[in-house]
This record gives sequence, structure tokens and C-alpha cells, in this order.
Amino acid sequence: MDDVFVERLVARKMGPKEMGIKALIALAAVVLIFVSGTLGAFLMPLVAAVALVGGWYLWVLTNMEYEYSLSNGDLTVDAIYGQRRRKNRLEVNLRERLELMAPLSPRYQSELSRACVRVLDVASAPNADNRWFLLLRGENGLTRVIFEPDQRMVDAIRRCAPSKVQTEW
Repeated sequence: MDDVFVERLVARKMGPKEMGIKALIALAAVVLIFVSGTLGAFLMPLVAAVALVGGWYLWVLTNMEYEYSLSNGDLTVDAIYGQRRRKNRLEVNLRERLELMAPLSPRYQSELSRACVRVLDVASAPNADNRWFLLLRGENGLTRVIFEPDQRMVDAIRRCAPSKVQTEW
């Protein structure tokens, strides 16, 4: 059997929630700088510097990307915050646990309406064009993963579990 490795990086688009978080970070930094003016000549520059550096650090962390890696039937999804911190969101062997993979379209509404214990949305935006879903069997029930694979990844997953991948929109 051939070794398969496919990787895709998807940048999360900013929505209202992310914009609100960034606005709160900026507002908190500005308030801290103004409040530091009442602390005296020694503490004011220190608090202002901490507010600016902390605000910048939090601002950068709100930029998020998702990395999908498929290696010999094992799918790994990581969230990357500010191009610095990585958090594993999903690690699954598709040959053992994949029940269905299909495009997110009205044609598969009955499969999408199935009760799931966990729903993991790792797509760039809720209304992105090329979204697919995975239904994964788990110990506690089904998990639904919504993601944006490219054609190479779809083909590689089809090679891992050919009867489980539906490609018709």
C-alpha cells in the first residue's frame, strides 16, 4: 500500500465575535494606559508598556488557522493561534471510525440531522463554499466534523475508506 501524506492550511476568517474580542482588547489597553497616568511617574511607563505588549500579544493570538493533516488514514486537525501556538483539535483513524464523508449540501440533510455528541467546526467560515462533513463513530456516539478539504485530500480520504466518501453535491 502507498504511503499517503496530504496537508492543508485554512485561515479562519474574522467574524463579529473575533472583531468584538479585538475591540475589547484595544479598549482594555487604552483604559490601562489612561489609568496608569494616576499611578505616578515611575509606574506609568511600566503599566503602559505592559498594556501595550499584552494587548499586542492577545491581538495576535486572535488570528487563527486550521491545519488538516492526513497521513496513512490518520486525520489530524490542529488549531494554530497567531502562527505561534498549536492546539490539537482532532486525531482520528479514518479507516476505523469514519462512517460518512460528504459535501455539506441539502442532499445529505438526513445524515446531518443525526444526533451527534460533539460537533467540531474547523472551516474558515460558517458560509464557506467548499465545506464537507465527516461523521465519526466514537465511544460516546457520533462526532460531526465540518471542514474544508481540497481535492487532493478528498481523493486521499477516498483511498482510505472508499465506500464511506460521497462526492455528489
